[in-house]
Amino acid sequence: MARIHISDEDAATRQFLTFLITEEGHEVSVSTAGLEALESMLVRPPDLLILDLAMPDVDGFAVLSEIGDYQTLASMKILVLTAKSAEQDREHAFELGADAYLTKPCDEDELQATVRDLLALTK
Repeated sequence: MARIHISDEDAATRQFLTFLITEEGHEVSVSTAGLEALESMLVRPPDLLILDLAMPDVDGFAVLSEIGDYQTLASMKILVLTAKSAEQDREHAFELGADAYLTKPCDEDELQATVRDLLALTK
């Protein structure tokens, strides 16, 4: 069982992702904003972060930048799941440390496969 943190301001998205991930037997924590995500992850580092880019207070790009400053989060894998589909956003996310990038709405099977693949890299 892995620890997965979901950071997305949309309640329906958080609920859907939580359902999919707990169905696979993983532990889930959630946040609705960037600063809240960072604080939560520093207290209890997850194996995987599912991160939206468009959030209040601190956006996903800022969260990605901050993660690099914390050694305790170095082994965590990051899946960006966002409505931002521009190639420059994708490239910037990877430059800042994202391991995978999916755009919303995404295929449920593709999402679950991506989560499994990223978790396999943490072992």
